[in-house]
Amino acid sequence: MRMWWRLLGLVVLFLGTQLLMSVLGTVVCSFLQINPQSTNVLAVLLLLSNLLVAVLLFGCRILSFQETFRRYSWNMKETAFLLGLVLLAIIPVNGLTELLRLSDIMQTSFAGLMVNPLGVLNIVLLGPLVEELIFRKGMLDILRRGHYFPVWAIVISSVTFGVIHGNPAQIPGAFLFGLLFGWIYWRTNSVWTVWMLHALNNLIGVLTFTIWGEDQKMMDFFGPWGLGALILCSSIAFVGLALSYRKAFKSKAPVFLNEE
Repeated sequence: MRMWWRLLGLVVLFLGTQLLMSVLGTVVCSFLQINPQSTNVLAVLLLLSNLLVAVLLFGCRILSFQETFRRYSWNMKETAFLLGLVLLAIIPVNGLTELLRLSDIMQTSFAGLMVNPLGVLNIVLLGPLVEELIFRKGMLDILRRGHYFPVWAIVISSVTFGVIHGNPAQIPGAFLFGLLFGWIYWRTNSVWTVWMLHALNNLIGVLTFTIWGEDQKMMDFFGPWGLGALILCSSIAFVGLALSYRKAFKSKAPVFLNEE
């Protein structure tokens, strides 16, 4: 039971800071007669929210700064494998999201943030960092100490990660990438690794939006059948690369199973 209270605490911390900043932002904007829904205001509030989460995580000793950001020995071969996995995952995840045609209630807000410097900073760097601290480092470590089987631990954190986004169009993608980043964290035990890979994924999203715009979809290029074939081929390639990665690093014990 104590484990579940800790997990709930992380969720409350994540959502509570956003709610707090939203309320404070509305009050300040009302006093200054500024539109609280403007892109600049949203970017600043998002920045403050992310910073506050990080400060509370380390300031309240929920996470150890030294342990979280300990020196990590980068293996170029392993890094290449992981980069390939993330790049291959983008096509089926985004393609599936398009095929589902879910409502995107945050489309206008994200469109503004993706062309705002502070917004890009949040989307590419600060947002991924805070999310990895909460949903991978925080949640998976708690579930590990509770002796949860790795698969279930990763699924629980990924479902939470997907649902907490609140935007129907983002939930499937967040869940699937949560599975991938959770598995990578389980294999590497490195916040640096999942943060950088998460940041890369978001950066590609920003660049795609900047180049082609929000209305351009993969289905416009390939059609439904072509997109389906592309999803299938990239998924097969992803599974093949994942199996090759496991084979190449099979001697490396899954650190997620190790006790502290």
